[in-house]
Amino acid sequence: MSFSRDIERYADLFAARTKVMKSSAMRDLMAVTARPEIISLAGGLPDTSTFPAEDFAALMARVRPLSDKPLIVKLTPNVSDVVPVALAAQDGGADALSLINTLRASAVDPRTGAPWLGARQGGLSGPAVRPVALAMTMQVAARTHVPVVGMGGIQCGRDALDFIDAGAACVAVGTESFRDPAAGTRVREALDRALCARGDGSAAAATNAARDRLRAA
Repeated sequence: MSFSRDIERYADLFAARTKVMKSSAMRDLMAVTARPEIISLAGGLPDTSTFPAEDFAALMARVRPLSDKPLIVKLTPNVSDVVPVALAAQDGGADALSLINTLRASAVDPRTGAPWLGARQGGLSGPAVRPVALAMTMQVAARTHVPVVGMGGIQCGRDALDFIDAGAACVAVGTESFRDPAAGTRVREALDRALCARGDGSAAAATNAARDRLRAA
């Protein structure tokens, strides 16, 4: 599939999801749940890890005008350098950046020696990816000015604090929630205690200090 067709397929999916979010039924649901409008595109999209930064800029130019809602761009780690892509997303109108998505990985069936996954490869998440996520979060936080959402293998308050110190404005807990459905609350409370024990006025203050350090390095 050509790059231009990839762009249009992404734009069509984005526009369709935006239209659903504007429906009266969805507005009623959000009024009841007090949840903000969130546009999520998780499947059927082109693999942006194959896009050079200039092509990603073209993707942003196509989809950003389709919605006036906050747009958080999730960055793939499956690139040689995440910073040019982060800058392209920021310059293209992203309100925030989140990273990382899963690492490309595979597994082998020990009985047959064949790929274990039906698609031959999939996405690696959980504690194993945390060092990669921290490194990329630092790189992006040092070179951009929009808020950064850090994620990747967060299991406890200490892990979350590491991401704050890497320049993240907030963190997301994913894989750990499969093991412990209350992980998000547990991590948030532990992070609050860790910030208090260290004497940080707030997570925002710690994030700002971290980004200043990273930019000065």
